[in-house]
Amino acid sequence: MPVLKDMKKVGGGFRNEVELVRVVYDYTLDGGAVGNYDVLTAESPCVVTLRHAAVKTAVTSSGSMTIDLGKGVGGTEFFNNKPVASLTLDSLHLTSAPAAVRLAPGDKVVMALETAAATAGKLEMVFEVTRY
Repeated sequence: MPVLKDMKKVGGGFRNEVELVRVVYDYTLDGGAVGNYDVLTAESPCVVTLRHAAVKTAVTSSGSMTIDLGKGVGGTEFFNNKPVASLTLDSLHLTSAPAAVRLAPGDKVVMALETAAATAGKLEMVFEVTRY
């Protein structure tokens, strides 16, 4: 499975410590092929919440691409079929309900580009991570 160039390892701090982690999907570095991309990998047990996703460069596709974001391959806790048409320049995206996932060591947050490939885009994702 491809790994975002900016992929982060999380949960390595002190227990009950909260950290904000910024990960960027950048088409120019990561490509845009349909598939699953590792975003975060847990080093220790932790809880991860998506604070926001901010579009820095409009995400485009020659088809009707959607994005899923959540725990592991197939996870949709943060985004489920987010349409590419909504990922316009400077748009800000939040989850519809406060969603958190519990990660064990080695578990991942994965972003899936589905249906069609991306042709451009830069998406900044900010996560809150609490080690327990």
